[in-house]
Order: sequence, then structure tokens, then C-alpha cells
Amino acid sequence: FSTNTGMIGLGNRDIQVGDCICILGGNMPFILRQVEGHGGDIAYQYIGQAYVHGIMDGEIMEE
Repeated sequence: FSTNTGMIGLGNRDIQVGDCICILGGNMPFILRQVEGHGGDIAYQYIGQAYVHGIMDGEIMEE
């Protein structure tokens, strides 16, 4: 896959256009999908982990 900013990555085949790449303090980014929660609230579904060149091991946090 590729991001809106042109980064390339690898993840499972369930990734869809519009999914979010999230850095949550671990070594690997997480892929989350926005879904409707209870009562119409916004919620996120965990899709999996991904490798994204340029943001692994905290590289993006150093910028």
C-alpha cells in the first residue's frame, strides 16, 4: 500500500483505502479503520500491524 504522503508499506490484505496508520508507542504502526460505534459515536476497528518505510522504530517521532 501507499499513504497519502507517498510512504510505502506492507500489511495484511484487509487494508482498505481510508484506513489510518497509527503510532501508539510500540515498534510497529497499527492499521485502524473508523467505524460507527454505539449511539453513533466514532470508533476504530483494529485491522492489523504494518511495516511502513520511514516510520518504523520511532523514526517519524524524531522529525
